[in-house]
Amino acid sequence: MRLIKNFNTKSLLHFTEDDRVLSAQLLSMALKDIPGFFSSASDLIRKKRYHEAAVWIHKIKGIAGTVGAELLYDLCLSTEEILKESNPATDSDKLISTMAESIDEFCRNSDVQEWVSDV
Repeated sequence: MRLIKNFNTKSLLHFTEDDRVLSAQLLSMALKDIPGFFSSASDLIRKKRYHEAAVWIHKIKGIAGTVGAELLYDLCLSTEEILKESNPATDSDKLISTMAESIDEFCRNSDVQEWVSDV
């Protein structure tokens, strides 16, 4: 069983071949892009346009996987699958609030903030 982290620096460095400057730039872009992508997804979820919302969640999942946001990645993985169902049984308000909390937790994480400010 692997330990899932909110922010895994080893994963981030792996994708940038240990380049801390590039890692910080990638992370900075993620912190800017993820909230906007989520806003688009949540609007579509509220409109019951689940398949379109799944596309935005997929984008967040890709970013999360690249920057080492393991908890967010795992949540996106399950959320994307739920949204791909024709009529998800999951309460959409709960889905949105859970995603929002996870994104906020990642973006406010002190290790994430320190990583971006160090470079």
